[in-house]
Amino acid sequence: MKKLTYLALICIASLQSSSCDIIRGAMNNPNNTTYRCVPMTQGEFGPYHSRVASKTFANDRLEAAKQGATRGGCLTANQIGQITSLIDFEFDRVKYAKHAYPLCADPANYGIINNYLDHESSKRELNQLTGVN
Repeated sequence: MKKLTYLALICIASLQSSSCDIIRGAMNNPNNTTYRCVPMTQGEFGPYHSRVASKTFANDRLEAAKQGATRGGCLTANQIGQITSLIDFEFDRVKYAKHAYPLCADPANYGIINNYLDHESSKRELNQLTGVN
């Protein structure tokens, strides 16, 4: 049986009709190979995205991105990509992508993050960490 995160248990316990229903079905499916935890809903992700986007300075934006990811629980690779696109500098984008990887609900899709990186060396560095191309 897969371990569920605290966020997943809250989502499942709330019995809300939302993307949680889809994820709940996937998490209870013994053939699940897609999600390892329940990602933020759009309602949770929207304020996180806005908070990061509202920061003026690059360092503040990176810190808001990292804090929001840690506090919010799991994110999809697509959500991580959306936050990555808000970060100004390549070095900081890689730093955030590395920080967010353990929080990714669908790590098999993490290769999408390469679309937000400019340099091949950054892509290689991230791919070495994740094992995803």
